[in-house]
Amino acid sequence: MRAITLRILFTTFVATTVSSALASTVDTIWFSQSNVNPGAAPPGGNSTITYNSLGSQTLYIWTTDATQVSPATASTAIGFPPSSPPTTAYFSYDLGVTGALASAISLTAGSISNFAILDASGNTFTRDTDWDGGLASPGHPTPAATVMRWNSASNFTSVDVSHVSPSAITGLDATAIPVPTTSTGTPTGVDTHIHVGLSISPDDLYSGAQPGYNSTAHAFLLGQVTFTINSFNSPGTTVLHINPSSLNTSPGSAIGTTNAIGSSPNFTTTTLDLSGNYVMGSVTINAVPEPATWSLLAVGAAVLVSLGRRRLVR
Repeated sequence: MRAITLRILFTTFVATTVSSALASTVDTIWFSQSNVNPGAAPPGGNSTITYNSLGSQTLYIWTTDATQVSPATASTAIGFPPSSPPTTAYFSYDLGVTGALASAISLTAGSISNFAILDASGNTFTRDTDWDGGLASPGHPTPAATVMRWNSASNFTSVDVSHVSPSAITGLDATAIPVPTTSTGTPTGVDTHIHVGLSISPDDLYSGAQPGYNSTAHAFLLGQVTFTINSFNSPGTTVLHINPSSLNTSPGSAIGTTNAIGSSPNFTTTTLDLSGNYVMGSVTINAVPEPATWSLLAVGAAVLVSLGRRRLVR
């Protein structure tokens, strides 16, 4: 569930919404068997993967990088207080299974990937990521924390029946606010070098490869899904989909950014809806025994038929 402190950053503002036009390049969200190198996005985001055995499997969810869902490091508002985060970014979606034999697989877990951002030396670092002063005390505020891609990101298992069922995982959601320049005390502003959310350059001062981004494939590792293959199926009868969010359904609430605008003290919020920039793909899951297994099954069937005939003759 999206953290309340992140979801109502601008509760004192009057909300306004601005929808974005489609990006010149539409991004693709797709499934891959690799969490390191997904290769090129398949046309339309749709692919086919064949398994030769039953049991647990994991697929990784990637998205191309033309659209960067990252909170701005500066507000367009005039006189906005430096002690408060002026922007947010968020990304949410669902997963679902369809097909003539949807029951061939059962979804068991889903999560949105949340990688640490590395500093100029290639190390993790801490800041007052929730903008509450960064001091340890009973209940609040909380101490400085490692700077991550997202401030909050979903991680659901089958124990959570409110989000996970054999045929669907709903409410996968991530939110980020910019990183302050301070680790303790009242924040004094946004660190303009650090870009959380989905950014191809999370730290402008670090030239190495940041975790969770493949520059060759131009893709972010967005999340993963685990499922159990229950039975063999006929090719094309089981399809796993990335679906629009059922948690955030109002315009601009599923994938996008917000930014404070206006002049003090009359700030408002503008919302940039980026959901239209994405094609949500699917994967056809074929569960077919290996040829050797088919031979064994055929031999077994022949033996059963032969035994049956002998019994009939008697």
